[in-house]
Amino acid sequence: MSQYVREGGNLFVDTGWQYQSQDWGKINGGGESFPIDLPEILPIKQLKWGDIGTSWESLRVSGIGGEKNLSNQGWADLIWDDNPWGMSLARPEDLREFGEALITASGKVIVAEGNLGKGKVVWSGMNLFSHTSHYESESENDDYSELLEKIFISYKNL
Repeated sequence: MSQYVREGGNLFVDTGWQYQSQDWGKINGGGESFPIDLPEILPIKQLKWGDIGTSWESLRVSGIGGEKNLSNQGWADLIWDDNPWGMSLARPEDLREFGEALITASGKVIVAEGNLGKGKVVWSGMNLFSHTSHYESESENDDYSELLEKIFISYKNL
């Protein structure tokens, strides 16, 4: 995969949606999951399983005509089965040198991108597609579409 991206390929990796499975990460004595180290091809170094609550508090999206603060702008709540939407989350300090946060909320990186060689890698920790299709939020769909166009359309290997 690394060679593919470095030679001009694009890669989208989503590590979200292990909602109730106990096979993802290990839990410490306090009930928190330990950090998971990620391969060097991804724009973040490590992540932890968790949630940011049920609302998009302090939601920021970069790369859509600059940076937009989208809190309370029509994105669907972060709920699944009456519980907070589970995600793999990164801290800003977990971004690699080539990584850039695209979607953040509550101080956590939820989507990041990076140019690696001639290609581009995008990481998502929340299963973007499932969330937008499940809740059918027009605002969320529009913003995701614009973001994905910005990320991939200008690259030849899509």
